[in-house]
Amino acid sequence: LNRTSVTYESVKKILNGGGGLSTELTKDTIEIFLSATLMSAYGMTEACSSLTFMTLFDPTKTTHQKYHSSFKGGICVGQSATHVKLKISPDEKSSKTGEILMRGPHVMLGYWGQSTSKSNHSKPGLEDWLDTGDIGLLE
Repeated sequence: LNRTSVTYESVKKILNGGGGLSTELTKDTIEIFLSATLMSAYGMTEACSSLTFMTLFDPTKTTHQKYHSSFKGGICVGQSATHVKLKISPDEKSSKTGEILMRGPHVMLGYWGQSTSKSNHSKPGLEDWLDTGDIGLLE
C-alpha cells in the first residue's frame, strides 16, 4: 500500500483470499481502513471459493490476537464456514496432520470429462470427500 495520511472509515469489511497477508500489509491495512473488520479466507474454486474464515482485525474489540503469524511450520486459516465439513485423512507418519478433505452442498459435481464423482480420493470410506490437495491439522 502507498502510505498516505488518508484513511477510509466508510469501508466496514475487507475479505482477503488467494493467499496470506504479510504482517506489514496487515498492519498497513488496519491503519488505513480504521473502521474495517479485516478477514482472511481459505478456499478453492472447486468448492465455490471460501471454506474457512478468520478475523485478523475487528475494530470493535479492544484486544487483538496476532492470527497472521506462523506456527508449527504453517498458518492458521480460521474456522470452517457453517455449510462446510472438514476432516483430516492422517498420513502414515503422523496422527494429527494429513490431507485436508471437505464436503458439503457447495462442492462441484466433478471435473469436465471425468467421472461424475466429486471425490478424487481413493481410500475406502472417503469416496464422498473432496481432497483439497493441501496438508493440515484440525485443532
